Amino acid sequence: MNETVYIYLKLENVKAEEQEELINKMDDMLLPAGLKYSGFRNMYIPQDQKRRDDIVFEAIHMLETCDWLKGVYDYVLTGNRCFNKGLDAIDCSRMTRPKESKMAYYEEYYLKSNKLPHGILVDENDCLADGYVSYLLAQKYKLRQNIVDGLEIYHVESDVPYKKIVAGRHVTFDKDDITIKSENHYKWIYDIKMPVVPGDVLLVNTKKGKDFMVVEKIFYEAGNKNLSSYKKVIKHTGKRLEIK
Repeated sequence: MNETVYIYLKLENVKAEEQEELINKMDDMLLPAGLKYSGFRNMYIPQDQKRRDDIVFEAIHMLETCDWLKGVYDYVLTGNRCFNKGLDAIDCSRMTRPKESKMAYYEEYYLKSNKLPHGILVDENDCLADGYVSYLLAQKYKLRQNIVDGLEIYHVESDVPYKKIVAGRHVTFDKDDITIKSENHYKWIYDIKMPVVPGDVLLVNTKKGKDFMVVEKIFYEAGNKNLSSYKKVIKHTGKRLEIK
C-alpha cells in the first residue's frame, strides 16, 4: 500500500521564476524522510518498501506543517499497487470458512448494490491477508479485478501492521431516526467482529467523546505511525441508513 504519492501545489500563488526553486527545496526536504521524486510529473516514490506506509505518513505531516509551504501546499493523493494476477493465484490455505451469517450479510449488500463491501489484501507471497468474504463473493459471481466495479486487490507486507478502516459522516441517532449531521468525512479503525458494510451505523470514539457515524467507504491502511492517528469504532448499532 502507499506505493506512490502525488503532491499537488498551488503554484499560482508562487512567482513563475521562483516555482522551480521552491519545488527543488521541497524535494530536498522530503528525501531524508525517504520520499523521492520519480522524475515524472508530480509523482513521488517511497524508497524503503517495507516502511512505505510510515514514510508517506511522515512526508504528509512535513508538507502540512512546513511554514514556507503555507498557502502553496494543497493536498496529496496516494496510489496503491494492484495485484496483477487472477483470483486463482491467491493462496487461501490459511483461511477459515466464514460463518454463514457473515457471508449472508455481505452477500445481501452485494446483491443489492452490485458492489463488494471492501477490497482484498494479498501479501508478498500471494497469500490472502484479509478480505476473505470479498474473495469468496468475487469467485462466486466471477468478478474480475476492476477498481471501478469494486473488486480491489492490493498488496501489503506480511510484517507490516494493517487495519480495516471505515470512513463516513457523523449522524444523529435516536431509535430509527438517523440523520446525517454535516458533510465532513472522518475515518476510524474497525477491529470488532461484527461484519460491516456501507450504510451501517456505528458508535465511535472522537476527540469530543462518543458519537455515531454512518459508513460510506471501507478500505485498508497500514503502518504503525499511520494507524496511530486513527481512533476506533466502539460497536456496531445493528442499524443501517440508505445512502443516496
